[in-house]
Order: sequence, then structure tokens, then C-alpha cells
Amino acid sequence: PVTSIDHDGVLGACISCHNDVTAEDKPVSHIETTTNCELCHSTIGWKPVIIVDHDAVIGSCSSCHNGVIAEGKHPQHFPTNAECDDCHTTQTWASATFNHSGITSGCVSCHDNVSVEGKHPQHILTSNDCELCHSPLGWVPATWVDHDAVIGSCSSCHNGVIATGKGPTHVFTIADCETCHTTFNWNFNHDGVTSACSSCHNGSVAEGKPGDHFVTLVECDECHSSNNWGGVTYSHQTSFYPDHQRGFNCTECHQSNGAVAWSNAGYAPDCAGCHAGDYDAGEDDHTTLSQDRNCSGSCHKPGPEHRPSDRDWD
Repeated sequence: PVTSIDHDGVLGACISCHNDVTAEDKPVSHIETTTNCELCHSTIGWKPVIIVDHDAVIGSCSSCHNGVIAEGKHPQHFPTNAECDDCHTTQTWASATFNHSGITSGCVSCHDNVSVEGKHPQHILTSNDCELCHSPLGWVPATWVDHDAVIGSCSSCHNGVIATGKGPTHVFTIADCETCHTTFNWNFNHDGVTSACSSCHNGSVAEGKPGDHFVTLVECDECHSSNNWGGVTYSHQTSFYPDHQRGFNCTECHQSNGAVAWSNAGYAPDCAGCHAGDYDAGEDDHTTLSQDRNCSGSCHKPGPEHRPSDRDWD
């Protein structure tokens, strides 16, 4: 057999000899290709390959890039059965573009902040899988949020930056969203409220009385309803204002939005605070201060013909 060939004088293509008849051809393990030998190999030695024209490669990347023939996936590569060219190009391994079509679950197997980017530090605390809220077409905006798996407070997302926060017409409050709202509905249902209105409507948790509201210790729902602040229904027929059975003008007592100016402040808040001077002098059996303060006993008892405004009492 020929022991040496001076390839410098060879004019034809390698395959004219290396055809497994005249001389050895490509081994069985060679990648499938239509490229001539000399485009990748030199006449000095088959290995190492000078260059590979990937455009002429017929087989899959992994037929070479398997860690034996050529470099394969590195140990830090995330687990996948996809072919290299599903994400990479022959020009560069970096800046891989992954086609998520057909991927419906298991995002975290890649997006774990080791193989590829995962949840960022500002992400809400959650045990949910990525795909329950996000789409492979884009992380933002989230397609849906399973609030049952959210561990943090509502305001950690609903702050006007990550997600919609309180609207401009929302009552002023430092309370967290879930104090009043549910994840199904933003409207607050007052039907289940058993405590006093002022336990929320105190100017801190929720809007309280405006600055021009008249002074009163009466609870909000004595006059207002939870359906509407307007259309006030105010009744003096309570323990705060006993025996005022007639209708009269507010200005008889309320000259301003401030506290009522008691005509006899020393007797406030009893009847005599207003009415101590309304009666003609006469016999009485008052012997104590408490009797002087109280005009609602058997002597000054209002009836059909005697009202608190009357000056003449029996």
C-alpha cells in the first residue's frame, strides 16, 4: 500500500480518493454533511478540525455536541431534551433565544436564578408556580394572580407601582387592603359590621367627620346610613335629647357648627342647661343641686298641653 501521499500536488477534491474504495472515507460516526472534507480538515491531520461549516450539517447539533466528538452542554446547563439549535445559533452560544411554544409548566426548573433568571427580589412572596400568573410571551403584565397563594400583604403589590393601588377617590386610611376588601371584590360590605362606625370612620382607618361637621358625640349611624352620607335623618328622640317632642329649628341651639352654647352651662347637660331660665318664679321644693339641674321630674313633665318651650308650668 501507499505509505505517504504528498497532498500538495493533488488537484481534485478529497472525496475523489477518500471514498472508501481508493482511500478511507468518513467514519460511520462522522456527522452527516454534504461539505467537502477540505472545508473542515487539513491534509496534515484530520484532527483537530480547522473549522466546521454548520450550514452544510444535516444532522442535529447533539450528534457532535455530545461531550465526546465536540463540546456539549456544560454542567450548569438546565435540564432539557431540546436540541441545541432550539435556543442557540451556530454563530454564538450566548444570548440564547428560547421558544416557549408548547411549554405549559415547570418554569422554575429553568427560571431558578441559576440556570436563567428567576423571581426578582421585589417579587411578592408566593409558593405558586410561575405559569399560574405569567405567560411565556412576557412576564409583564401578569395574566392572573392566585391570591390564595400570596403570603405578603396586599399593599406589597397594590401600591400603584407593581399593581393598581388605592384610587384617588379612596378614603384616607393607613389600614391594609384586606381589612375591608376581599380578593374577589373591592366594594366594602357594611352589612356584617357590628362595631360602631367611629371604630373605622375616625380619620385614620377611614374618613371621619369633616372639619365643618357640628360637634356631637352621637354615633354616625344615628343620622347617616352606610349607603349614603347624604340624606341625613337626625332625631333628638334619644337619651341625649330627652322629651323634645316638637319640631324646631336647629338654630335655636346651634348658632354655628361648634358646640352648643349652654345658656346655663353649670347645669349642662341636663334640661336645666337650657331651660333653667324658662320658668316663672314660684314655689318649689328643690333643696339640692341635683334637683335644680333636673327639670324632667313630676313638676316639669311635658305633655300635650305642656311642652319644654312653655314658660308657664303647674
